[in-house]
Amino acid sequence: MSNKKAPRILGAFLFIPINTKTVYKIYYFSTSNSYPHMNESVPILDSLNFHKDTFTDASKGKRLANYLIDGFGYLCFAFVVGLFLGYATLDTGYEETIFSEEPTAASKIIDYIFGIIVILTYYTTQEYFLKGKSIGKFITKTRAVTIHNEQLSFSNALGRSACRIIPFEAFSFLGEKNNGWHDSISKTKVIDDIGWENEIV
Repeated sequence: MSNKKAPRILGAFLFIPINTKTVYKIYYFSTSNSYPHMNESVPILDSLNFHKDTFTDASKGKRLANYLIDGFGYLCFAFVVGLFLGYATLDTGYEETIFSEEPTAASKIIDYIFGIIVILTYYTTQEYFLKGKSIGKFITKTRAVTIHNEQLSFSNALGRSACRIIPFEAFSFLGEKNNGWHDSISKTKVIDDIGWENEIV
């Protein structure tokens, strides 16, 4: 049998385990010379991220609920930290600077730094250690993930938290998409948490 007549098989069914619950299939394909009806090669894998489009983005209603619930949680957390800070600074000579009735330049700077630290701590620790969850996301059954539906790394969680400090960031949700700046800049998103752990983890 000549090489021209022999079908040149380039691949066959192959399963590559990515994790314990997910496998990727490479489809059987051959050259167009062997099979005239195949004018184009069949792609093996469009992406290593098999689950790229299998989860639904959280709706704006759920994102708003997350914003309100976590905003209230942040205020409670800031209140507790403020009480601890007030107790820790008693009789140190700094309480007048921090808690002065008439704000000074120093107290304003301290307030600003304090707010940044509290925001970063509140959101980053939750979304990193709880795998994209927060108090609001537990209630609305949503989860923050990367754009490839992977678990957030520490840098992802920190980036999302840092972007919340951007002035008027909340208004970035007024567009057609359900994502805001702290999603797009950190290359993350929030999805409906239905079967994510079963598929990804």
